[in-house]
Amino acid sequence: MLLHVRLTVVFVMFFAAAGCGEDAQPKTSDNNNPSKTGCGNSRIDTGEICDLTALAGQTCTTLVGTSGVLKCLADCSAYDVSTCAGPISCGNNALDPGELCDGEFLGAATCQALGFTGGTLTCAANCLNRDTSGCTTATCTPDCSGRVCGPDPECGVSCGSCATGSCNNSGQCGDICTPACNGRICGPDPECGISCGSCATGTCNSAGTCEAECAPNCGLRVCGVDPLCGTSCGTCEDGVCTIFGTCAVDCTPDCANRACGPDPVCATSCGECGDNSFCNILDGTCTSICTPNCSNRECGPDPLCDTSCGSCDVGTCNSAGSCVDTAAPGIVVRLTWDTVLTDLDLHMRRNADTLCSVSDCYASHKTPNWDSVVGVSAGDPALDADVTLGLGPETISLQTPGTNTYVVSVHYVATPQATVNTTATIEVILQGDSLVFTKVMNAGERWDAVRIAWSNGAGSVMPIDSLQTNWSCTNNTTTSCLTDADCPNLAWPDTQYCNLTLGIAGSCASGCRQSDDCPNTLACTGAHQCAPAADLGGWQEPCTDSNSCQGGLYCNPLFNTCSESCTPPTHACTENVSCCPLSQAAYCQDLLGLWAYCSNSI
Repeated sequence: MLLHVRLTVVFVMFFAAAGCGEDAQPKTSDNNNPSKTGCGNSRIDTGEICDLTALAGQTCTTLVGTSGVLKCLADCSAYDVSTCAGPISCGNNALDPGELCDGEFLGAATCQALGFTGGTLTCAANCLNRDTSGCTTATCTPDCSGRVCGPDPECGVSCGSCATGSCNNSGQCGDICTPACNGRICGPDPECGISCGSCATGTCNSAGTCEAECAPNCGLRVCGVDPLCGTSCGTCEDGVCTIFGTCAVDCTPDCANRACGPDPVCATSCGECGDNSFCNILDGTCTSICTPNCSNRECGPDPLCDTSCGSCDVGTCNSAGSCVDTAAPGIVVRLTWDTVLTDLDLHMRRNADTLCSVSDCYASHKTPNWDSVVGVSAGDPALDADVTLGLGPETISLQTPGTNTYVVSVHYVATPQATVNTTATIEVILQGDSLVFTKVMNAGERWDAVRIAWSNGAGSVMPIDSLQTNWSCTNNTTTSCLTDADCPNLAWPDTQYCNLTLGIAGSCASGCRQSDDCPNTLACTGAHQCAPAADLGGWQEPCTDSNSCQGGLYCNPLFNTCSESCTPPTHACTENVSCCPLSQAAYCQDLLGLWAYCSNSI
């Protein structure tokens, strides 16, 4: 098994030292003088790594794993591998096993880091030495304090070599290092500094992955990552890397209680903040960067940053961020549209009522009597205005809805000015919570927009979204009927049934006849509305006997629907008179003195 070790032997310039002989005779002439001591006698004496041809059995193959002729530095302090062949990977500008540098990849080394006063450091052609020939001459004092191998951090002069194992970055001999690339595909591994590979295109970032089309910009940084591509700017052979890309020697970072920014001792990074947040470098905490977006909200939290949009002086805040007065109407329907000089009419009626009748709340009947109480009361709807020249709004309010289903429609009145289409917008507000529906309409069209089902003090909205052309109140006629078969056979939501009066005669009205008329998950109720099947058996639901009705109700044999008994004579169920507590119907209907049942009409 071929073991790759990182070679840290550095070739440095050596100037002829005094004491090597004034006659400048070749050192090989001393080979036959075994009595001579010191560097140059071809014998390894105390303090020497090698001496001329005495190489302690080492070769280019044993040291760097390549061919070539191994030599000894002139001062006998380290091996000279300048004549060893470079690794196969030499020349790819990436640090691979057995290389000290490669092309422009010099790690953190510079001429200044090696003790020179300036100049340009390059890598030797075989990637086994740094070439200091371009550095300006400087005086450097090696410092191998505590180091037994590898280059000293001051001058790059060898501190020795290991008889067995390999030399680590701390200058200590140890077992052969096991690289830990894990998920890294390029750059040095963090354990041994051995290359995990190189990028065919792009550059290698600090995470050991390749990034395409990014030009690293280390500037004056000698360690850490460049801020542009995240590629390595080098590592510190001694000390720790600061956030500024400089090496801090003899410094112990202190990131206690800090999540980000520089530590206050060495200026090394304590971490980074996530997206939408920034680092407070004074205390090392991350602060959210968020711009609140209250828009039209007047209370409660904004949906983006969860900061307060305000509070309500009166009422409570609903989910839409609006202050709702607890005394607000149960149902509010508001119509607006987007063209001037046009007339749109808002209609709201009970499901059994006929459009444009006296029971329909619209421009001609702004306050129809729905509860039989004399005068306008909380149980009656009220239209605030009839806007005929465009835009609206027209608003219908019902303070106290009864148990019923209400239909909301819009009519685009065909006038001479109605030459373009318009977008009608209906806002349905149930106890402060609103839903919005829109429709593009042409003149003469009627849009049946939604049904509002109200029961037990709460309502729900079911879209209809049905459009009828060439319609007006003057051509709106109802069809008399005795059975459902007498009414038009239309698909949901335009289905009609025969609404009988006392089981004798009636007229066609909007609503389902049977559950097959409804969407898949719904069933047809006794009120001829599509609703969840669990609602069957309730008031006015079809029945065959009283066992099929919910508790407190009985099967009315006249209509075969679940009914609620009440006490005659006939009278209105007004506030504070709980004559129909289950159905919350408007009346107690007395039938010929035989019995009485709850009903919404007399």
